[in-house]
Amino acid sequence: MTKTIWTMTISTILLAGLVAPAFTSNAFATELVVNGSFEEPNIAPNTWTVFPSIPGWGLSFGHSIEVRDNVVGTASDGDQFVELDSYSNSGMSQTITTVPGYIYSFSFDYSPRINQPASTNTIEAYWDGNLIATLTGEGSNINVWSTETFNVAATASSTVIEFRAAGTSDRLGGNIDNVSVTLSTAVIEIDIKPGSYPSSVSCKNDKGVVPVAVFGSDEFDASTIDVYTLELNRELVTESHGTVHVEDINDDGFDDAVLHLEKAEVCDATEGYPLKEESTATLSGESSTGSFEGTGDIRIVN
Repeated sequence: MTKTIWTMTISTILLAGLVAPAFTSNAFATELVVNGSFEEPNIAPNTWTVFPSIPGWGLSFGHSIEVRDNVVGTASDGDQFVELDSYSNSGMSQTITTVPGYIYSFSFDYSPRINQPASTNTIEAYWDGNLIATLTGEGSNINVWSTETFNVAATASSTVIEFRAAGTSDRLGGNIDNVSVTLSTAVIEIDIKPGSYPSSVSCKNDKGVVPVAVFGSDEFDASTIDVYTLELNRELVTESHGTVHVEDINDDGFDDAVLHLEKAEVCDATEGYPLKEESTATLSGESSTGSFEGTGDIRIVN
C-alpha cells in the first residue's frame, strides 16, 4: 500500500512537538467527541446504511453519512466505521466545547477503501475550518488503519471538527474511525527544592513549605498554572500563597514558576518512600495551554 500524507501548519492552530497521553485523574482525560467510533445508530452486522445525520455528527455537505458494520473492511475500534463518499463526496462535522487558548489532542484513524486507488481515497481533516491534514493511499485487500494525531489550539468556546471526502466522487472513498479530542498534556521539567542537592525534605516536622520550580518553554507557559489543580503523585497539594511566583530561574528567556507546596501534603504524597534514598515525585496540574506533568528528584529524611 502507498500512503501520502500532507499536513499544513497554521499559525496558532497547530502546536508542534510532543503529543502526550491525557491524564486519567482529572478533567483533561475527558473525551469531548460524541460517538467518535460511530457505534450509533447500531446497524446490522455486515451491512451498510446511509443517514442524513448520526448521533453527534451532522452532514456538512454532500449526500449522506455512510456507516458500515464490518463490511468491505473491518472497523479499527468497535464494529462500525464511516466512509465519506456515500453516493457522492460528502462531509461530516461535530461541534465540541473548548476553552480558548487551550491545546487539544485531535486524533482519528484513517484507512483507504479496500482495492481502490489513491485517487478516490482522499480524506481531509479540519479543525475549526482550518485544514490540518489530507490523507490518501491505495487500498489493500483489507482495511489498513493508521492513527493520525495533532496538537491543536482552540480559539473559541466551541470548535468544529470536520472530515471531508476529497477524492474522485464515485461512491467509493476513504474510511474514518475512532475520532477523539482530549486536552493535551505537556511533559515539563521541574526541580524540587531548586538550588539544593540532594533535594532533601524532612517529614519529622511537617510544618512549612517545599519550593518547586516549574520551567517554562516555547510550548509551555508556566506563568499560567492554575494553583488549585496541583497534584503530587496524584494527590492534591496546596500552594501556600495561592498564587504562582514568576521568575526566569534558568535565564533562558522563558517565564518559570516557583510553587510553595505545603510540606505536610508533600509528606503525605510521598508516604512510604525509603528514608535517605534518592526517589522521584511527579507534579501535575492544569494551565492555560492544557495539562502538564513533570517529575523531579526528592529525598525524604527524618
